Amino acid sequence: MKKIIAFIVLVSYVIMTLPAASIKIVGTSYEDQLLKSAGMTDSNYSFVEGKGWYFKNDGIDKTAKRMVGKLPANEDVILYGISLGGTVARRMTQIAAENGKSVKGYIAQSSPLSGDRLTNTAWATTSLGILAVYATAGLGTLALGLPWEDFFGVVLSRGEYDFCSELDEKTKAVITRCDDIVNNKAIDRNDKQSVIENVTLPLLDLIFGNDENRSEMFDYFKSVFMSSKNNVKDLDPTGDFMVNVMNSSSEKAKEVKDTIKRAFIVSTNGNIYETSAWSAAEPILTYYQKQRDSYWARAKKEWWNFAYWALRAAASEVSVATVEGVPRAWSTCVSGSPDYTTNDCFVPAKDNFWGKELKMTAPNMRDASLDVSYTCDKVSHLDYALGDLKDLQNIQGRTYSRKLSVEQQEKAIKEAYLFVNKDL
Repeated sequence: MKKIIAFIVLVSYVIMTLPAASIKIVGTSYEDQLLKSAGMTDSNYSFVEGKGWYFKNDGIDKTAKRMVGKLPANEDVILYGISLGGTVARRMTQIAAENGKSVKGYIAQSSPLSGDRLTNTAWATTSLGILAVYATAGLGTLALGLPWEDFFGVVLSRGEYDFCSELDEKTKAVITRCDDIVNNKAIDRNDKQSVIENVTLPLLDLIFGNDENRSEMFDYFKSVFMSSKNNVKDLDPTGDFMVNVMNSSSEKAKEVKDTIKRAFIVSTNGNIYETSAWSAAEPILTYYQKQRDSYWARAKKEWWNFAYWALRAAASEVSVATVEGVPRAWSTCVSGSPDYTTNDCFVPAKDNFWGKELKMTAPNMRDASLDVSYTCDKVSHLDYALGDLKDLQNIQGRTYSRKLSVEQQEKAIKEAYLFVNKDL
């Protein structure tokens, strides 16, 4: 899965009837496409800084200072960032004036402005370890076999229906990969790090619909587990940057007194099955459902072997329940709650971690004339990872199209920009 997308946009272009000026973008996915959909053209924006800063060891504060230094002199700007980019945009706004730059407002989209519990080493290690145990216990029920099978050896000799024979090659590959993950005998199940690297992360890659290259997800969690300072680690809600720098009493007080306008785009689609991940999860779920239903049918038909087939059906049901429960399990890792609306699959929208309230809005919201938020209940962080609005709107989630995500994002960025830009 792609890294949580981060970028910063410097905007002084006005949508529709407002005066036009320049836009600056840092670290894009499909952000330029989103800006175009809001009425901006290629001539209105350019890059402030190239890609590659996301996993740097500089830390957010140093990164923000460097980027502030690249802001144009004697020109009012608006900052715009998605995810980590929005967090950096907020810090840039805090320090812009003291560095001789004029920031008149910012827009933070799906940004962990008070931190993200997944970047806390203790929480990430524990929750991902638990997720692996949950997955292997459920998905591995069939593959590991039942203890009663030796007793029913005669039944086994008759053979069982080959469900895989009806699957296409892509789906077969998904099922095989899932089985390989949960049955990896090389895993040291007493070593939490081994379990995370060999079970949790491959399963997340599988469910999130990515290919077999796990490097980006590994890079993300390596940054979390590292003790050294880096941009991702700085998102730890209990870390020095979040507690004593960006969210210190003095900085928050300055923000409250300031007249800088702020807009927050809040995404709350935390159900990974309503995203592109469904294309990977659906074949696995269907596979186990067919097994379960077939075993129950055999149990009813062969009364003399009822106990065996009933046990096989029960084992299949455990696997079905496990796949069905993955979104809730992942939501708990992200926000500590199985409620999908508390997060967008990676960033908390409504969370409380060790007494700290985590949201996608600043912790010091002011009057509606200065601060505003827009809720996008169909938008997920996984949408940003896809990287193309055109591709995104053609993807079907479990019950609705991702086109709804595109529409919500387009509407939110237009309204947010008009709000921040007004009366500048």
